[in-house]
Amino acid sequence: NNFNAPIATSLAGVVVDARDGAHADGEVEVEAIAAVGAHAYTAQAELVNTAPLSGVPVTSQVVVIEHYNRAASASSTQTSGYTCSTTSEEILSVDSSCLVTLNADHTAGDSQARVSATRGDVVTQALLRVWYPTFSRITVSDAELNAVEGLPASSCDGGSQGYQHADLVLRATFSGDFLPEIPLVDMTSLASFASSDPAVAAVAGATVAGVAPGSTSISLGNGATATATVDVDVTASVVSANLTAVALTGLTWTSQPPSTIPSDAEYEFTAGASFAQELDQEGTVAGVYGWAEYSDGTKAAVPAVDLAVTTSSDDLTLTAGTESAPWTITVDTGAVPDCGELVQATWTVCGQTVAEDAVYVHLDMPAASSVALTPSPARLTAPDDPAAAAPVSEATAATIFTRVTFETGSVVDLTG
Repeated sequence: NNFNAPIATSLAGVVVDARDGAHADGEVEVEAIAAVGAHAYTAQAELVNTAPLSGVPVTSQVVVIEHYNRAASASSTQTSGYTCSTTSEEILSVDSSCLVTLNADHTAGDSQARVSATRGDVVTQALLRVWYPTFSRITVSDAELNAVEGLPASSCDGGSQGYQHADLVLRATFSGDFLPEIPLVDMTSLASFASSDPAVAAVAGATVAGVAPGSTSISLGNGATATATVDVDVTASVVSANLTAVALTGLTWTSQPPSTIPSDAEYEFTAGASFAQELDQEGTVAGVYGWAEYSDGTKAAVPAVDLAVTTSSDDLTLTAGTESAPWTITVDTGAVPDCGELVQATWTVCGQTVAEDAVYVHLDMPAASSVALTPSPARLTAPDDPAAAAPVSEATAATIFTRVTFETGSVVDLTG
């Protein structure tokens, strides 16, 4: 009885239903809630099968949303109640939980690979665009690795000779039925490289290093099925090495690459960049990098863990490099202008110096042009003043904010 509306009682009524006219009696049929449709989707409708290159399967979960015959019954996720299947067996697999898998055994891609989800009379499909690596290629920055004068073997056994190392790169072309060709995408970060003869050349990550004179072949490991290989020779010829080291805060383009490139053909372009070193503010950090320049004209990066870096400046703080990060120098508070060979880098293996270089550093510290002291709050009272007590609660102490403006226009907050 909403809003005190009158309710009729003891009166004759009629039933108006699907039959013609009005009747003194009738039946109410409550229809059961039933699924009248569904739709299926995956979090990614576009998948790239990198398993032939990496040996690691790519997966994506199919989710089924069911819709019902009552407007008041909200659609709901019912994936577990559906059976999934596919007719695209050469492209993908799908299991009983509707998990789609792309693995190294699949052999093709497609613009519309189909996964069907079925429960009773309700059938729905998820369409997936799947890219497949139709071609792969491994390249090496130096296919002939020579013995390096003064370089011991990384095993540090005291008698073995060290050899040059080189970088490995994996590139692959992706395509599929009714898909364009995307050529030579760099896939090195996903690859696991393997040497056919580790006693000749050993692989660590994307680097191959000579171990002893001979020949070997570098291929993809970890269960990858792509057949790309590259040959590497290790010789007893001796080359000398010089170390070049720099301290960088960034790179500056001298010739920018194009903003877009064609996706249907191999495309070549030229780009250039120059080193940047801008140490003009306290707390600025620069990375210290080194590379070897060999007498045969080749170059190779020297890992940070093989560099020993020192500084003659009291205004710089050093942080040691790791397997994944370079050595760094940080400009200390109170640093003064200075320039010169303030940092020294030494290429050291097994405690033996291979080469060294002095690093030019310019501490371009600007002079302060003004200092601003700002109290907050700006108004105070004595602690024994009644205004310091509630409800007035006038402040009795303030923070002095110190901001220094430099001749370059930059402002630094030096509030301690």
